[in-house]
Amino acid sequence: MKSSVYFDTSVLYGVPFDLNNAQFNLLKELCKILGMNVYLPEVVLSEWMDGKKKAIENDIRKIENCYKVLGKKVTVGSIVPEVIDEKTIQNQVETTLKKRLEECNIKVIKTPSISFKFLLDRALQKIRPFEDDDKGFRDTVILLTLLEHAKENSIDVLYFLTNDAVFGHKHVEELVSTYKGMKIKILASLEEFNKSLLE
Repeated sequence: MKSSVYFDTSVLYGVPFDLNNAQFNLLKELCKILGMNVYLPEVVLSEWMDGKKKAIENDIRKIENCYKVLGKKVTVGSIVPEVIDEKTIQNQVETTLKKRLEECNIKVIKTPSISFKFLLDRALQKIRPFEDDDKGFRDTVILLTLLEHAKENSIDVLYFLTNDAVFGHKHVEELVSTYKGMKIKILASLEEFNKSLLE
């Protein structure tokens, strides 16, 4: 049986920017030993990069505020921090994350063509991952991306690392069952995944 690992944004938010911590390193080693590929849907990559950019922008605002406070306390001249523009931050985050993903042998997978009617029908009927208040579009795209990728690459077992409870809903199980012979194992964290492979 062919198995692969897929990440959701919810689990990646707990991983350091440089993708370097004990649990992540263990995941990489276990996957290497077991011949399992690790994938990241491009929607997840976009969400993750956006989150990292916002965190950095927030840090910069904090630094600027510290300079303002310090400037009020220092009577000699003014202290002006070097301003980093948004485009520079965006480029730096994208370059750094893509480089680290490549170094870790994590492949980004493209979003497949998805019928608008299919998505609209599921949204109107609140078929999970669609939820009330029109939530669930990106989750649905992520789910369909990994299912279609697994189908195209004859992957039998998908380890989906997500702590989003919506993926455990019976509607998701029903959708997965339409992909014959495919099994999805949802794990809420890197630790849970690593433990499941070590047992």
